[in-house]
Amino acid sequence: MYGFPEEYEFNKIVDFEEVETLERLHAKLMLNRTRQMFTWDGLPEGFSEKWLEMYLQIHGYIIACKTPQGIKFFFGGLGNVLDEYYKPTAAIIANPFLRFNKTLHIWREYHEDKFDENFDCIICSNDTLQYGLYPLIMKYSHQLATNEITLNVADINSRAMNILAAKSENAFESIKAFIKDLKKGRIAHIRESMIHDEDVRSLPFNKETNNGITNLIELQQYYKASFYNEIGLNANYNMKRESIQQNESDMNHDSLKPLIDDMLECRQDFCTWMNSNFGLNMTVEFNSIWAERELMEVAAIDAATDPEPTQEESEEVEESDTDRNSE
Repeated sequence: MYGFPEEYEFNKIVDFEEVETLERLHAKLMLNRTRQMFTWDGLPEGFSEKWLEMYLQIHGYIIACKTPQGIKFFFGGLGNVLDEYYKPTAAIIANPFLRFNKTLHIWREYHEDKFDENFDCIICSNDTLQYGLYPLIMKYSHQLATNEITLNVADINSRAMNILAAKSENAFESIKAFIKDLKKGRIAHIRESMIHDEDVRSLPFNKETNNGITNLIELQQYYKASFYNEIGLNANYNMKRESIQQNESDMNHDSLKPLIDDMLECRQDFCTWMNSNFGLNMTVEFNSIWAERELMEVAAIDAATDPEPTQEESEEVEESDTDRNSE
């Protein structure tokens, strides 16, 4: 259909009766967004920036080392005797494609040991505790998925403003014909005797459906805004019906930076270690909307710290301009 393979038909991708399907959908969409958080430069040949970020955000860390094919990064197990900060000292790597199976010593910047390319590796962490973004993404994916299912059920129920109840088979068939005529745009009717005999009754249904749908939509927006705030984007989730002021919109600004600042610092440390031990020139910085927000904040700080000229200074400037014009 429209060039899509059969297994990717739209009715098979979105199933509002399976939480797991919606969870996977939201998780993949979120990872597609967060993959753009950072941009790398000076990576070794064979380092894929796209999958470097995917590994970091999903697994929480990567292992970089030298192989016969060059400098590569892997995901593997960490273990062995713990160091003075109770961190693993060895990384176990097994990559069938490259035929690279090895246990390497994890080089630490706070140790005095000289880096050995043949026996040492360098760990790049997504964050200080190597937690990654995937657990956070799955948390909000589950909340969004369950709320969407509830919203879908409420939407379906809202179609039934009332229930027509029948006591007899004839009344039941008459109701079916009545609804069928309505769907086709015809003048529909039910025999009056059925109503007088109470063979057909109309019962109210879901009086609070509209309010429930509104609340579910607001909850969906709250979940999305909370996720964006976690990854450093100021998405306001104020539930007030009227417009909000700028200071209200910026209330949660201070909570946006710590996580992404920690992620940037971990990547910058990795670049420093790779550059010093492998002779590279790697750099990393914010990308996309995160970079734009950084520039806006720097500009705002510069504007706040740059004092405006006093009235006397302004008058002196105007006098000097006048003197130049008269000459």
